[in-house]
Amino acid sequence: MTAMVKTGSPSSAQHRLPDNVDTVEKAIAWGLEIMWDLYGASEFYPVKNAAPVMRVQKNTFKAGNGKRTNLYSVYLTVDEDFGRDGNTKEWLATEEIGAAVASNGFNS
Repeated sequence: MTAMVKTGSPSSAQHRLPDNVDTVEKAIAWGLEIMWDLYGASEFYPVKNAAPVMRVQKNTFKAGNGKRTNLYSVYLTVDEDFGRDGNTKEWLATEEIGAAVASNGFNS
């Protein structure tokens, strides 16, 4: 489990959402960077009997507006029971990938 806390001091198995992460875009980028750091070398099989792909991929390039841009691809598995009750939020049905913890640099 890659656990996080929003305030206070994180335990050795948690990350704290930094105070300067104050927009949805920054929160998404922060989470994707942790995922890439922890699972960027992890293989995933999106199609049965096919070659594996990296579970988390990151490509950085200069966009048409001249700005550096990151493109992420992430494979997240959703619980098999998702959607059966009609009320479950998709992000709550997402399964954990592993128990890794990134460096403390992600806490600030």
